[in-house]
Amino acid sequence: MVVSNSLTPNNRIDHLLLDIQGDAAAAHPGARPVERIITLQNRGMQVAEVELWLAPIDLRSEPVKKWSRLSYRGAELILQPQSKLDITLLITVPSEAEAGFYSYEVCAKSPQYPNSEVRKSQQLHVMGEDVSGLLRQDPHFELTPSTTPSEPYTLAVGETLKVRATVENRSRRTDRYFLALLDVPTDWFSVEYPESNIDLPGLITRTDGLQLNPGEMGEITLSIHPPSTTPAGQYFPTVQLSGSNRDEIVLLEVVYLSIPIDDSLLLSLTPERHRIPPMRATFETSISNVGNIHRHLSIRAEDEAGAFAFTLTPSELELPPNRRARVIVEAKPKRWLSRLCHRHPKVVPFEIAVDNVVDVIVDEDDQINSLILPNLPKALPKGTLDWQAYRQWLFWLVLILGVLGVVSCLSWLFWYFLIWRPNLRPSVVLLSTTSDSFQELGAKSMSLNWDVTNPSKVGSLQLSWEGEQDPVLYSLEQSSLPKTRSEAQTVSILLPAELSSRCTLTETVDQSSGVLIGPLLRLHRKRTTGSENLQVLRCREVPPAGFEQVEGEYEFMLKVFSQENGRGLKDVERLDKVKVAPSAPPTATELVPGSTFYRRESNGLLQPMAVDDVVNVDSAVASSAPVPDVPLSWTVTNAKKIKALRLGSVTNDATQNLQERTFDFSNGVPAQLDPYCRLSENVLSCAEVPTGASELGYYNFYLQTISTDEQANSRGEETVMNAVEVAIAPPLPEILSFTHNGASAASSPKRILQLKPNQPPVNITLSWTVDNAVQVELLPAPGVVSFNSISYPVTANAGTETVTLQAMNEAGDVVSQSIVIEKIVVAEERE
Repeated sequence: MVVSNSLTPNNRIDHLLLDIQGDAAAAHPGARPVERIITLQNRGMQVAEVELWLAPIDLRSEPVKKWSRLSYRGAELILQPQSKLDITLLITVPSEAEAGFYSYEVCAKSPQYPNSEVRKSQQLHVMGEDVSGLLRQDPHFELTPSTTPSEPYTLAVGETLKVRATVENRSRRTDRYFLALLDVPTDWFSVEYPESNIDLPGLITRTDGLQLNPGEMGEITLSIHPPSTTPAGQYFPTVQLSGSNRDEIVLLEVVYLSIPIDDSLLLSLTPERHRIPPMRATFETSISNVGNIHRHLSIRAEDEAGAFAFTLTPSELELPPNRRARVIVEAKPKRWLSRLCHRHPKVVPFEIAVDNVVDVIVDEDDQINSLILPNLPKALPKGTLDWQAYRQWLFWLVLILGVLGVVSCLSWLFWYFLIWRPNLRPSVVLLSTTSDSFQELGAKSMSLNWDVTNPSKVGSLQLSWEGEQDPVLYSLEQSSLPKTRSEAQTVSILLPAELSSRCTLTETVDQSSGVLIGPLLRLHRKRTTGSENLQVLRCREVPPAGFEQVEGEYEFMLKVFSQENGRGLKDVERLDKVKVAPSAPPTATELVPGSTFYRRESNGLLQPMAVDDVVNVDSAVASSAPVPDVPLSWTVTNAKKIKALRLGSVTNDATQNLQERTFDFSNGVPAQLDPYCRLSENVLSCAEVPTGASELGYYNFYLQTISTDEQANSRGEETVMNAVEVAIAPPLPEILSFTHNGASAASSPKRILQLKPNQPPVNITLSWTVDNAVQVELLPAPGVVSFNSISYPVTANAGTETVTLQAMNEAGDVVSQSIVIEKIVVAEERE
């Protein structure tokens, strides 16, 4: 299937939708909580686990997170497909909250829809006595026509909705107002501001905003025109009004839209007519989804007579809005005889049919929800197959050749089974090793499996391999019991001692004899061996006597002779070359430190720390008891071949920072490692071996194994195992105290100053006490300080200043603490 995009790339379907109801335009500190209803909708076809949270837009709006609480049923937000859920947002404004505007966003996302995070901009207006005069000057605007969640505006495909925004300037200053539509792409809307007469005769121009004098009213036209490929569903874009005088005032209104379903499909067939032969006719069906819903379709083709089999690739597909797919249709006659011989021409019409694939949705009560299926196109493409008559001489030629083939096959079978009779001769039908790989001096020894048919006619078996001068000969003795008129002759086999416990004589039904020849062969076996079934000598795990399992490649050969001295009839079975690998050197498979991060304590011991993926000062926590130095644990395989182990460490620039230690294993595990190591089943396991590494810095430990095999050492087969990097850090710097005019920054991180215009700078006394620090800075000024107190001047300029105390240790770890100074300049009101 090839799916192409025919119009615009804006085909993404928002699976999650947010609608926020309730008024938060005026909230009074210390009053009853402001209640808003958040409607969360899952438009997808999966069960969504939704995460819902509030995100302040600026630093001033951070308190909204503490004031807000979300209330909903259950411990988690789980939405079934095509379902809604109402969530209550309660905003409790404390009595000490500052008056003004607080901007935030309501956000939602789900791991089931990774690209469908939605955000809704909101604003909370906290009332207060000191800004009551300003509140009466806030602009006022309303939208026409008005929409509600229960009565949204139905906007058909290609239609434009004109929304008039009436704005009133209630302030005492001339202001310019701007309108925007949030939560939708920019090609959804356009804003038209009224024309402006700039006092020049005959000149009227368009403006980029609505300019209103105090007390004036005006209108802004908002045209909403979603693209024709917009998916059907409910949409709740937010209309935002902002002014140029006061940036903190942003007024929001919601427009509720409903885009109806368009289930249009276009189908075409190319070519419309095809000729047969050839045996297969290939068509191409084009399916275009020109509607605004996601389609899941199945495609089939059929003719009225049912004479043809149709193969569609693919037979089922999913089409997003504004996408086109191509389906390959292959037609061939169903009956093989019709494909071989068709005597009369025929015209076969067929039709392409399209059906909806029903996606079953199960709700929380395990009930299957009923779905309204979209309409299917009434006009379906039709094609025609011109079925031509085949040449009759081709049919007779194939028939004659078939008869000659059957006669030849029967003649060959008669000669093969009744004249040469190979099924009555001994043969080697299996020769294999018990394993795919062997190793010199390994735990697995070389052994072979073989099967020999008709062992009653075998006098001896001869096993040889590449490089062996004297093959191994196994003699088999047969003893026959005299037959009578009523009984057949019975043959028994005496095996040599080396094969008696590893070989068994079994019988099996000969499946290769055939229906006609089988009875004759069974009768012949009954008269010669006493059994009508095929006898097999089955030997398993036979060790080749005299074989030395050393490194190299070997080819084994098993021969069958009719005489005990290795003469007469011979059947040979060769085995592909079997490789014996050299013995493996000792290898370190694991080298693990006790921890990857240690911090030295004041008593000189090292405290292991558990560190997150991103190492920082606040993420390290103590994981176990302190140790005098860094311990290591390791595992070495093939430990019996260990001659020595070398343990050391280097820095990041490959400089040796720990004296290399050599452990001699000539007489077994050395005394230095005996308390920590255990040798079991050729594996050396050592745990918590002290390394002596206790100085500050970074350690890259390595463990090198040296084998007792000098040839392996000369080939450079010593193995080196490197551990992860281990860091030993100094103690963290610590800010014991940081005060402003005697008040602790930990409990009072913010100081509010009320100043008058042109007032001289006000000094604030800052004092601090730090520990384990080599450098102390006071930012933004004066920078690095060598004392523990300073008089900090504050000028009479409105705004905020942040003073940060920063301490750093010798490893570069930094801790800091800040004080926010908010300056409010109180101006005298003019009459």
